Amino acid sequence: QKFVQANKHWFPLEFVQMEAVLFEEHLAVTKTNTYGDASKWQDHTSEIKVPGMPYNKFASHRAAVCMPYDTTIFLFNEIYSANMPVLVPKDLWRWMIGPSTSPSMEFRFDWEHRHPSHIHGPGPQHEPIPQSSPFFASVHQPMGVEQALEWAAYCDWAMLPHVLYFTGVPDLFLQLMGTDTLRMTSAKMRAFNDEELVLALNSWRNVAHRLLYALRLDAPFS
Repeated sequence: QKFVQANKHWFPLEFVQMEAVLFEEHLAVTKTNTYGDASKWQDHTSEIKVPGMPYNKFASHRAAVCMPYDTTIFLFNEIYSANMPVLVPKDLWRWMIGPSTSPSMEFRFDWEHRHPSHIHGPGPQHEPIPQSSPFFASVHQPMGVEQALEWAAYCDWAMLPHVLYFTGVPDLFLQLMGTDTLRMTSAKMRAFNDEELVLALNSWRNVAHRLLYALRLDAPFS
């Protein structure tokens, strides 16, 4: 924000913290002047909890800049489903150390004495998954860089299409000012999300048909 304020005569962008949006929304909905003991979002040091998310206000912004502090963050998927361009650091493995990567969640598997079908499943064979644990954080120990690099490629941040990656703050600013690229990215995200919605509806429709068919088979003859 200090950079923006010092260069507002030529830098056209303004950054808004998600906490600021949630804080102002809470004040507007509850018609109060404070949240807890805070009258400004900067003074509120704990988690901001609101009954609803103002997705329309989030979606009115040019893009979202996210720091992937864990492998799975629901807000990322919600922003993505709104067709809002999402920018994240390119070196994902450096950031994803959160509750899901704690040592207690380590994946254990007897690779040598298990049948291949237990690894690949009954479907077509595929490339073997990494044998290292995806939960690479360890208490008071350095990060396992090889494990982090290996498993970072399997998170939504890396696998969903049309996510934008930046290598540093200058690169981030340049991408955010590329209006045409952001619009094209949003259009591609919309096409992908629409296709996924159709596929999901078809899958659930097939499930409903099978359940109805099973009920008919169980019904007594009159």
